[in-house]
Amino acid sequence: MNSGIASLRQSSNAGPDSLDLWIFQSNSVWPAALGAQPDWLKTAWADKRNQHFVDAGGKRQLLVMLEDGTDNASLEKIRKAGAEAVGHLQKSKIKSAFIHAQGLEATEVFAFAEGALLASYRFEKYKSKPTGGIDEIILETGSVSDSEVQRLNILSESVALTRDLVNEPASVLTAPLLSEIFKETGESAGFEVEVLEENKIQALKMGGLLGVNQGSDIPPTFNILQYKSPEAKNAKPIVLVGKGVVYDTGGYSLKTS
Repeated sequence: MNSGIASLRQSSNAGPDSLDLWIFQSNSVWPAALGAQPDWLKTAWADKRNQHFVDAGGKRQLLVMLEDGTDNASLEKIRKAGAEAVGHLQKSKIKSAFIHAQGLEATEVFAFAEGALLASYRFEKYKSKPTGGIDEIILETGSVSDSEVQRLNILSESVALTRDLVNEPASVLTAPLLSEIFKETGESAGFEVEVLEENKIQALKMGGLLGVNQGSDIPPTFNILQYKSPEAKNAKPIVLVGKGVVYDTGGYSLKTS
């Protein structure tokens, strides 16, 4: 499935079509490249109005003041700031942004980039006139490690795939198709996928699944996904049981309040 979500990379300089996005905190040094800091901006930041487009050096640029701190609550606010920034960029039809991190720690840059990437997602498969969105986010070299860039791309692409599956209509995403997507994803991501077809489900007497599926003319499948790390340290593996429902007959809730 082709997810509509931005990619992330690092570079020493911005591309010719990239908008410069500066992220600050209260202790950040004001960059000479932006000229003198305007008084109206100081007032706006003091009032917690933290995101503004400015014209500097003959270019339009986005300035963002972030929460101070690396605790979980502060990092979540930084993620939300990244998402808000991407919203401004997409409204302005900007396709690429180069992030200058002014004295921020790697964990803070990671959180901002994470929020920005996740907010760049769009599902336009069935639109006659897709609007598109931001395609690329570039971090200034050294803002985070290369492994963190890779981790962020994997994380955002995984979330995008999940959102794609949720957004597909039930008339398209049938049980057999969902199993095929799991197989393809397993091959690319390195985990094992076993698909139980209807005959195997009957042999295992999985009556609940078979009972619901009697209302559909599309056969059921049951998927077992396994990832076994070669460097596993835990004697007892973690098992996640999820429900990927693509068809349900519905029913009444008989629970009391």
